[in-house]
Amino acid sequence: KATVSVLNWRLCAMRLQVVCLLLVACNSARSANDDVRWTLLGVGAISRHGDRELLHKDGWTETTPGTLTSDGFERMQRLGAEMRERYTTPLGLQRGGVSALHEKVRAVSSGFDRTISSGNAVMRGMFGNGRVPPVYSEPDSTDSTLRFYTKCANFHKQVLRKRGESGQWASLRSESDALRKEAAEFTGVGYGMDDVWNMHDRLLTYPPTDSKASGLRRRIEELLAAIVDHDYTASAVIPAAGRLLADVNGFVRELTSPSPKLRFRQWFGHFSTLVSFAHLTGLNHTGVPPFGGTLVFEVWQNEQGVQEIGWYSLAVEGSAGSFRIATAPLELRGCGKPCAMPDYMRITASREKTESEWCYACEDTGTEVAMCKKYFMSCVGGVQTPDQPQPKVTVVARDPHQERERAEAEAAFAILLFGAFCVCCTIMIHISRKRHANREVGRPAQPSQGTEMSARN
Repeated sequence: KATVSVLNWRLCAMRLQVVCLLLVACNSARSANDDVRWTLLGVGAISRHGDRELLHKDGWTETTPGTLTSDGFERMQRLGAEMRERYTTPLGLQRGGVSALHEKVRAVSSGFDRTISSGNAVMRGMFGNGRVPPVYSEPDSTDSTLRFYTKCANFHKQVLRKRGESGQWASLRSESDALRKEAAEFTGVGYGMDDVWNMHDRLLTYPPTDSKASGLRRRIEELLAAIVDHDYTASAVIPAAGRLLADVNGFVRELTSPSPKLRFRQWFGHFSTLVSFAHLTGLNHTGVPPFGGTLVFEVWQNEQGVQEIGWYSLAVEGSAGSFRIATAPLELRGCGKPCAMPDYMRITASREKTESEWCYACEDTGTEVAMCKKYFMSCVGGVQTPDQPQPKVTVVARDPHQERERAEAEAAFAILLFGAFCVCCTIMIHISRKRHANREVGRPAQPSQGTEMSARN
């Protein structure tokens, strides 16, 4: 009986240890991974327009219209179909009539035909032909949000100043001399550093089967990417792109407020729109955005009220009839992937610009600032009033670092309890063994088999 008792104690202790280990493991995994349900609050996207006709630039000035092509419309419509597959159901965009949809979705564009048409194509791809939300735009002359880079004088001055003082620029110019001459002879455009854009644009018109044009295009695109990364530094784009960032963060604040109505918002701009925004915010998105290239952000909240924002790039690659979707996660410099909402606001909020702040940042003299402010006055109830700084709402969310520390403390406490339980089990087994040994000492010796048989006989 004592032997059976010891075995029972051992089996009981082993089973309890296994159960305790499973409980600790489950608790640790739940605490570390924060395994709670997350809800998608809303989505925003900043897109470059689709494929367009040949566009020639003289510095920052466009000398040809660059109208959206049929391939460009199809590419943007495919982008809209991808957005529909990803977001219409989670955001509840398929419910309600036209008026309800217009409250949930907003699309804005620069004042160019190719961007407005791109926006219409995406909206049609998302919602079909029956209830397509409108695409809002404003004249290019007053657009300080999506075409800011053509109007901010200090942005141009900083770029030119850096080119004149930078040894990197001198190296780019000398090392690319032979390539630029070769591309200029092939395309028939100038071979200066300011002509690289026109070289690249002309090379895009050649079919992919032209091996020489394809090889030149890849090399010119690498040079153009190096020029962009040199010119579009954070210090240069902060004054210019601050209006777009204020618009984006205003939408983020709306999403994180109680019961937001607007759930999906998309901006349709240009090559420089995406490049400037990425450098301004610190997103690790470099190079030349393709036609239809898009920066997407998602705002999430879990059951405990923790809010996060995640970024990724989305591109519709290939040609009409054989489009394919390519995505890549993006990381905000100084933040996680995804980024906790308080950290995101801490990093980006100081770079936002109201219209008045934009004027002060982009112009030098008092006269220029006054003219800029007058130019961008807001009309409220028929009376022109200067733009007032928008209140910046602080997003209230639980700090994920505190959540992690709490989870680690819970796991440590559970492990401590498990250790105490193991010690108790060991002591109880030791006591049981000792009792069994004492009983063995006082028990009379058992007769051998032969003796037992003789007695029976």
